[in-house]
Amino acid sequence: MRDIFAGYYAPSEEEFAQLWANGRIVVDANVLLTVYGLSPVTRDALLQLLESLRERLWIPYQFAFEYQKNRMEKILEQIKHYEDAHKALRAILEEEFRSRTRHPFVSETVELGLEHICNALLDGKIEQEKLLFSDPYFARVTELFEGKVGGPYNETELSQTFETARKRFSERVPPGFQDADKPEPARFGDYVGWRQILDFAVKNNTSVILVTDDSKDDWWRKERGKTFGPRPELIAEFQRCCSGLFYMYPSDRFLALSERYLGSIVDPSAVSELKERRESEPPREVIKASAAPLPDVPPMKTSSSIPEGEAEEKKLATDMLKAGDLTVEKPEEE
Repeated sequence: MRDIFAGYYAPSEEEFAQLWANGRIVVDANVLLTVYGLSPVTRDALLQLLESLRERLWIPYQFAFEYQKNRMEKILEQIKHYEDAHKALRAILEEEFRSRTRHPFVSETVELGLEHICNALLDGKIEQEKLLFSDPYFARVTELFEGKVGGPYNETELSQTFETARKRFSERVPPGFQDADKPEPARFGDYVGWRQILDFAVKNNTSVILVTDDSKDDWWRKERGKTFGPRPELIAEFQRCCSGLFYMYPSDRFLALSERYLGSIVDPSAVSELKERRESEPPREVIKASAAPLPDVPPMKTSSSIPEGEAEEKKLATDMLKAGDLTVEKPEEE
């Protein structure tokens, strides 16, 4: 029975151990973009875990493209979070607590505490703004995936993949059908990434762990509000294509289980923060980028180098400043 309905059976403990020991680790764009919304401790915990697995990492072209395409937007999103929180708290401090007629019993200690939080939010905003000009996390990810990015599909391959996706979506075959309301070709991003993972697994005859913070139902099996691992259809399709194992984890579970299977030292607070962030995000955290053919990903450089494209990023940020879309103080040149 297990052979017929393989997708409904979780791997055995022995299979899990084998998967964690030998499988290739595939990382979704949303996990790499998550680092911009994390505390320094949790961010380093996640990046250090990936760096410890660098020889087994791989990312499909589609996911790598989505990371490149959405990175600056994610930074700007975090800047706005800081701006909104600072503005709201400053208004409460000035309009409420500093009005002795409204809150005569609020002590100066409380006011100073709120002032401290306001200043911390402002400092956080400034730190995020610096990433628009010089991004050390981009440099780390660039080095991490040096030589580990899959190639793009050509126009013929994309056309065939899109046609297959349309048919699958009409039959609600995962993944990607929950993006069917998006315009073409953006709606096909998830399926293109999945197809590229299958191609890679077949070519290299390897098992795969996919780390993704995409929480949509076309990736995960959910029953009565609980998640029970990958969609059975995904496991079954992977096993039809190749002899290896396939499993998926959100970033918090991947970090937590690395302690059991890899002997990592894991800070429980980092796991909690990743879980809280994932659960608080809307299901479609990353706006899927177009899957249309583009030039190959530019050659990656080591972390000691300035990531290629930084000049373009600086120009983009400067143009935004001139247009009045963003107020940012340019950091001094090193």
